[in-house]
Amino acid sequence: MNTLHQLNPTAAAYLRNIPSQFWVAEFIPGRRYGQGTSNIVERINFDFKVLRELPIFELLQTLWHKAMTVRYQRY
Repeated sequence: MNTLHQLNPTAAAYLRNIPSQFWVAEFIPGRRYGQGTSNIVERINFDFKVLRELPIFELLQTLWHKAMTVRYQRY
């Protein structure tokens, strides 16, 4: 916030006026739902970037295998 205040005092004041319950990443300890990004779609797009080029059947099969692997590892 100090750096932001130096660069743009108006933006820093605006952010300070937002109630703390909306600053989720700052006030809730740990990672939420095991996800470190603020936008899950961005994370999924990054993980499945190569998969988008696959034919539909192979895409669905690969997604199913990835989902089952994650479920098994968490179990």
